[in-house]
Amino acid sequence: MLLENSNRAWAAYRASQEHSLRAYLLGQMAWSSAIQLQNLLVAEAIHYRRSSVVFCEHEPCITVGRQGSYRHVLLDLDELRRRNWPVHWVNRGGGCWLHLPGQLALYLVVPLTSLGWSVANYLQRLRQALVDTVRDYLLPAEVPSAAETEVQVHGRPIACLGVHVRQGVTRFGAVLNVGPDLTWYPFVRTSYGAPPMTSLERECRRRIRPAEVRQFLLQHLCRQLEYSAVSVSLEHPWLMRRVNESAAITSAPS
Repeated sequence: MLLENSNRAWAAYRASQEHSLRAYLLGQMAWSSAIQLQNLLVAEAIHYRRSSVVFCEHEPCITVGRQGSYRHVLLDLDELRRRNWPVHWVNRGGGCWLHLPGQLALYLVVPLTSLGWSVANYLQRLRQALVDTVRDYLLPAEVPSAAETEVQVHGRPIACLGVHVRQGVTRFGAVLNVGPDLTWYPFVRTSYGAPPMTSLERECRRRIRPAEVRQFLLQHLCRQLEYSAVSVSLEHPWLMRRVNESAAITSAPS
């Protein structure tokens, strides 16, 4: 009887994990730290069927996905070195993305096998969450058939999608321009011949709080991905451990 109750409790716990989303609302972080954190969350998703999403901003850098090319970067190597903008080639869908402060990046780690969704269905739901978030600001969000990995406003990309799936678990996710400096976007295009990216602040002609955008996007993600519960954290234990270790090394006597 005790064993039967234990098995029921474990089954209920596993079911609750599969229908809940853990959200980490983080600040600006290095690209390498975001990738390492994502790898930890992927391992948890594989073993425990946990779904997680990380919201953050990146220090300036460029990432090039499977549909991307150096032809989409109109800056020479000397200029990239002068600005200290590293270029990362990544195994995700989508093209070339310029990451700057003021751009919201989200990394969504979801065990698709436990949800019974195809990759195409998952991408459709993620894209719709981005579209609904942009429309919350009364903007005409569109997904052109020729660029299904982008959400556009007035013909200019405002959000981009790019995912990778391995062992039935998703990696990467999307970026949404809230209010980054748009000066350099004409020199880093999402695809060949694409117009430069725009932002919510440019289209709305006013300042927009990133926290508000995160809240809207999280609500739409939960609805589109059918999560019945969400837990929100402003930090992750792994990041706090890294900070403490770095502080210990810095303060250690030489």
